[in-house]
Amino acid sequence: MSLPPNPQPTDRAPVAITRVRYMGANDAKNPNNEFVDITADPRFATAPVSLKGFLLKNKVGEAFAFPDIALEPGSSIRVYTGPGNPSAEALFWGRTRPAWDNWGDCAQLVYPSGARYLLGYRSGCASAQGLGIRASEEASVLRDAHNLPLP
Repeated sequence: MSLPPNPQPTDRAPVAITRVRYMGANDAKNPNNEFVDITADPRFATAPVSLKGFLLKNKVGEAFAFPDIALEPGSSIRVYTGPGNPSAEALFWGRTRPAWDNWGDCAQLVYPSGARYLLGYRSGCASAQGLGIRASEEASVLRDAHNLPLP
């Protein structure tokens, strides 16, 4: 599932989840079949954005902490679920098993402020505890727009 950053006219997140690949061939043996793309939206991130303090979480609260790197406006970085060597284009969670539930999950990009950019599929965000949000049966993009930092 791939989306442009901030697809709704009211969205203003400088950094957004733009793609989640949650299902591949035998994720249990090949955890890097799964990945999430994070993009700096050039409309709202006019300078490099440090990802220090950002987290990527699934609906059960397992988290990947981003290293102290900067994402240039308009650029993306891919976070693979499994092990690997980080580069300017890819980071690795280092898991030996899948992070994303094929039956529905809620990919959450948690800002250092605590604000969340959410991308749910198969009502995964509806079942994420403590988020106070709703999701439709179809893949949906949800944001806590009240708390996202504005440029």
